Amino acid sequence: MNPLKPSKLKFYIFLILLIVASLELVFALPQCSDGIDNDGDGKIDTLVELNPDNGLIWYSFNDPFSIRSLVNSKKDLFGYIKIPDQYNGAGALNNDEETAKQVCKIAGYSTLISYSCYSAIYGRCGWASCNDNFNAKWNSMKKDFDLINACSAGNLWLSNIYCKNKLAKCNDGIDNDGDGKIDYPQDDGCVSPWDDDERVHDPECKNKDDFEYEVICSKNEDCDDNNDYTLDKCLNPGTQQNTCIHERIKCINDNDCGFTGFFGNEFCFNNDIFKNYQKAKCINPKTTESYCTIEINQLLIKDCGESYCENFSQNYCKNNSIYTSRICYDKGCSDGKCFQELRKEEKLVESCSKKCYFGSCVECIDSSDCEIGSICINKKCVKINCSKDSDCDDNNVSTEDKCVNPGTVDSYCKHYEIKCFKNSDCGIDGFVDGLFCKNNSVYQNFVTFKCNNPGTSGSYCSNSSEARLKLTCTANQSCYNGSCKDIACFKDSDCGENRFLNQRFCQNNSVYDIYLNFRCLNPGTIDSKCYNISENRNIENCSFRCLNGLCLSQCYVDSDCGEDYYSEKYCDGREVYKDFFDFSCKNGVCVKEKKSEFLEECKDRCYNGKCVSIKNPFVEEQEEIVPVFYTNVPENYTFFESKVERIGKQRLEEVKTNEYGYWLIIMILVLLIITAITIIVVSLKK
Repeated sequence: MNPLKPSKLKFYIFLILLIVASLELVFALPQCSDGIDNDGDGKIDTLVELNPDNGLIWYSFNDPFSIRSLVNSKKDLFGYIKIPDQYNGAGALNNDEETAKQVCKIAGYSTLISYSCYSAIYGRCGWASCNDNFNAKWNSMKKDFDLINACSAGNLWLSNIYCKNKLAKCNDGIDNDGDGKIDYPQDDGCVSPWDDDERVHDPECKNKDDFEYEVICSKNEDCDDNNDYTLDKCLNPGTQQNTCIHERIKCINDNDCGFTGFFGNEFCFNNDIFKNYQKAKCINPKTTESYCTIEINQLLIKDCGESYCENFSQNYCKNNSIYTSRICYDKGCSDGKCFQELRKEEKLVESCSKKCYFGSCVECIDSSDCEIGSICINKKCVKINCSKDSDCDDNNVSTEDKCVNPGTVDSYCKHYEIKCFKNSDCGIDGFVDGLFCKNNSVYQNFVTFKCNNPGTSGSYCSNSSEARLKLTCTANQSCYNGSCKDIACFKDSDCGENRFLNQRFCQNNSVYDIYLNFRCLNPGTIDSKCYNISENRNIENCSFRCLNGLCLSQCYVDSDCGEDYYSEKYCDGREVYKDFFDFSCKNGVCVKEKKSEFLEECKDRCYNGKCVSIKNPFVEEQEEIVPVFYTNVPENYTFFESKVERIGKQRLEEVKTNEYGYWLIIMILVLLIITAITIIVVSLKK
């Protein structure tokens, strides 16, 4: 096999590149509608506005959960809560107009055409058990969905929805280009609410198909006549021979074929209620081969039930015969409605010859059914002796006539004696016994006689006695032995007021006076009388002496208390003092006061009230310093070894210690001298 020459190889490569470029030209979109910023100016394509009444539709049928999935898929774009989609506690959209309108908006459409709840997939309009499920209902004030218990919301979910007129991207409430701005006029790329692209448009583009020749269509979508019931096709797309054709579509969904549901009136069939049900269906929808079919069936609406009768009742009486009965319920259908008719069925059990009583044949019901002199016992007639007291009357007014066991077979007559007919048959009322005292008044007993149960066999006599007031004693009297007696006094104050006689005298260096006490003996009685008692009471205790019933003072002037004087001088540390004693009369009492006066401060020490000097310890004639007790000091002012005496003792010990120290120093010096001489002598000998 011969290898390709370089010139041929270059030709084939060029040919391949030419074919690829031609294909790109054929299949490439025009620059003004390809969604690309071809010239790098930050602006894209031409303006395309979407007609608000564009007629574009969106729908979802028979599946409430696909609608829920749509809403949840866009919850983050709109900032909505998530509708629960787990098995337990799941939720669905609520079947109401406001919620349905919001679902259309979320789907990107402006107009709600229709909505309903029935789902053919699940065969119902809501949850099978609504207690643990939720319905999401749109809240226009909150701009979000409210999750409501499905039972409380009415248990109707949104299963079918039909929306129309697609919203342009500049009016759908979504940030489509991700620039943080939403829709017209907030988004700079939106020219109008009908602008279908939020990106900024390139002003150099006059239209979306920027070709040198007029192109009616370059693809089937260019032939869209906004009619959902035509199939739009582009013949010879993108060429000078391009043209559009529109083939008719008979139906695009089941709704185009008619409604699906019950129609007409309910009617009776086999004694139950039925109704016609029509189901419209589009075959091959949205194609030119589409066509409609309608299927009509008779569906059972309500079972009217079967007729039945209850059990027979207990026997009862009617027209003097025994009957029984029962209630029957006749059920069926008439004029498209169920009916139930109650019917009573009655049956004769037995005809009675005499009387019928509570479902049984008897001889009598009460005594009126029997002959005179007989009564009805256990529903049978029996003869008796008496039935009431009047049957036993013996014409004796002094006896009470009684029928014992009246109206029974054991009845008989008995006559009882009457004891009394009126109160006077028992005695005469009046006072008895003598007078007596009660509550400080005079009383006497009064007896009353009474006939109990008069004129009957139970009659008997009784009497009662009560104390009745005869005379009331006054406040100053007392009742005694059935009469009122005067009282002299009731308390001590009735006899006089206790008081001093103002006859003061001295006793035991104190002032006394005579005190008079008034007393009531046997107060409040007829034996009461007044008397008084005198006693000597202490008025004042004298501090000094008592004379003629008066207390005298200790003094009247200072001289009554004695003469003032100075004490001997005394030492306090190194200071010399003397005390002044002052006698005075204050409020009649002698007072003694002491005042200390400072005289001088000693240079060395104070001794026996005088300043003294401490002598040199090296002087031979050393006066011995000894501690001294003070003797000439004022009363209650004794010192034991003052500060000066303590210093004197200390110096004395120091002097004695220093004497021994001096002798020790002299001995040491002598020893040192002897040692030095010895060393010198030894050195000379050598």
